[in-house]
Order: sequence, then C-alpha cells, then structure tokens
Amino acid sequence: MNHDSDIKGVLAPPMSSIEAWDLGLKVNFTSFVTWLVKGNNYRMDEHWIPMVTACPPCGIKYNLIGHIETFELDECNQGRAIKVVNK
Repeated sequence: MNHDSDIKGVLAPPMSSIEAWDLGLKVNFTSFVTWLVKGNNYRMDEHWIPMVTACPPCGIKYNLIGHIETFELDECNQGRAIKVVNK
C-alpha cells in the first residue's frame, strides 16, 4: 500500500474498494447514500446523478409514447405517422 501525502499531511483515500476493505474502511448502504446525497457528491460522477438531470424528460417534445409490450405495432404506427411505411 502506497499512499502519497496530500496537502497538510492528510492521507489520500484508498485507490480501490479492495484496498479500502483491507484497511477496514467498510461502509454500509445507509452511510453511502447519506454521503452521496447530503454532500452533493452525486454531482461528481455521472453514474449517481438523477436521471432527470442526465436526460431531462421535459426538454423533449414527445409525440409518441411506445410500450415494450406493443413495440412492433408502435413502430408501424410511427412509421405511418411520418410516412415511412406504406402499410
């Protein structure tokens, strides 16, 4: 284990979850979520940002709502609506 000292002698965090676990740094789910939300840490990683931030649904003007259960029918109807399918 090789930690470089940070400013003012503070150790850098472990480089991996395995190293953290070996150091005894075990975090439960509740603590992780609290850290993520209260510290606004979700903004530092695209995997944790709210989906509405990553892909704002109100920013798109939808004209079709499809369903996986009726995908083929929805696809045909959309094709007809934009005059791509002649069925």
